Amino acid sequence: EEYYRIYDSTDGFKGGDCIDNGVIEDGEGNFWILSSDNIINFNLKKLGKNLHPPILSITGLYFQTDSLTWSPVEVPLTNDTTTSRLKLSRHQNNLKITYSGISTTNPQKVVYSNLLNGYNTRWTIPTPEREVIYENLKPGEYTFLLKALNADGIATSDPASLTFLIRPAVWQTLSFKVLLFLFIAVLISYFTLITARSNLQRRSREENTRFELARLQTNSLIKQFDPHFTFNVISSV
Repeated sequence: EEYYRIYDSTDGFKGGDCIDNGVIEDGEGNFWILSSDNIINFNLKKLGKNLHPPILSITGLYFQTDSLTWSPVEVPLTNDTTTSRLKLSRHQNNLKITYSGISTTNPQKVVYSNLLNGYNTRWTIPTPEREVIYENLKPGEYTFLLKALNADGIATSDPASLTFLIRPAVWQTLSFKVLLFLFIAVLISYFTLITARSNLQRRSREENTRFELARLQTNSLIKQFDPHFTFNVISSV
């Protein structure tokens, strides 16, 4: 967790053309930096540390249109750390969020880290980029959190936040899914009942057919007896 600071022209150090072995420290803690045309005196003790974190502001929320251009969301945004909740349509799932942080001592060294609850779980590596893009966000509620660090590594204590909701399509809502489940259940029950009734009717027809076939076979067998033979047998008995 060590913090390393790079000194350059934004800090007043213009020794980009230092010659070899051109840095000398004297007994009082002064560093003398030799360049091609002058000498730079640098005292580490005189460096002040900015203990005030940057003042954060979320400056804009944009969605990508069908023509791949960015259009602003027509809802006012808050510039403090309070949460404002926005409702977006399911087509507004490619978003760009812009922001800025004010640090008067060294504004060029302000870096930003962000986190989108509902999308990722870790803060991003601090970068000087002042915008972030999210693509193909699923329907649901998200909270964008933003913090900044000044040139001395002092971070904002309370992140700025922005909460927005991407509304689902009709077929993505819970009520639609429940109705669809009930419809499928009723449909399955109906076809099960129709199939069971059809099987019952088929078995009934088969039983009737077997019964009728047995009756016809019996009648045919009875008709095959010779009446005279039957009469003689009965007479003999």
